Amino acid sequence: MGVSLRAYAKHRGVSDTAVRKAIKSGRIQAESDGTIDIDKVDKQWDRNTDRAQQRKSSGATKAVPKAALDAVADTLSESGNTGGGSTYMQARTANEVLKAQTNRIKLQQLKKELVDR
Repeated sequence: MGVSLRAYAKHRGVSDTAVRKAIKSGRIQAESDGTIDIDKVDKQWDRNTDRAQQRKSSGATKAVPKAALDAVADTLSESGNTGGGSTYMQARTANEVLKAQTNRIKLQQLKKELVDR
């Protein structure tokens, strides 16, 4: 008797859906009771999985450019929101404020209230 699909997925660092797909495609084989023998299936996984098809997982997130962080901070300070760092919600708020400002300027141009210098 082995481990469950979810336990094996956690051991492998993949989703349980990936394990199910590997079983369905025949890359790995579950035991007759539906469990996974870790040692046997690890060997099957390594042997039958094309490394070129795997996603590259560095575990790290992408760095956000300083210019983008500065733009968020500027937009938030202009709208009266003074927060410490840049959270996702603050970035979304800054994005919405920026869109509103852009739309206001476009509307003023359409109404001929605003003209190019």
